[in-house]
Amino acid sequence: MTATFFVTTGWIDQPGYASWSQLREMADAGMSIQSHTHSHPFLSELSEQALRDELRRSRDMLDERLAQRTSMLALPGGDAPRRELRGIMHDEGFSVVATSRWGINRDAAGAAPLYVRRCTVRGASSDANFRAVVRGARGCA
Repeated sequence: MTATFFVTTGWIDQPGYASWSQLREMADAGMSIQSHTHSHPFLSELSEQALRDELRRSRDMLDERLAQRTSMLALPGGDAPRRELRGIMHDEGFSVVATSRWGINRDAAGAAPLYVRRCTVRGASSDANFRAVVRGARGCA
């Protein structure tokens, strides 16, 4: 199995967080390492230039250190930038934006970037609860 890990690049190599060498090892094992911004700000509070800087810094660090093309972003706190700034995520190379909205994804052909819903699994999960999450049942997490 593989997974996608969204990392805040400003926290890498800090106590309690993954190191660059651990992230390289994960990527070499087939895991996807993607952006969760550089400093984890609420994106709705940033100016256009600050938003560009935040996204670019994280993307460039991941691309350089892991020899990859970073194309996915997870929104810190589920907080999307103001409507007039959403195109910046696409401009900065992100084709997929992971939200904190619960649910199953429907066809969104042509969306740029594509916003995806996620289902949260916290801690140990029973088989029944996991099956409910996969089905997209509301109220289970």
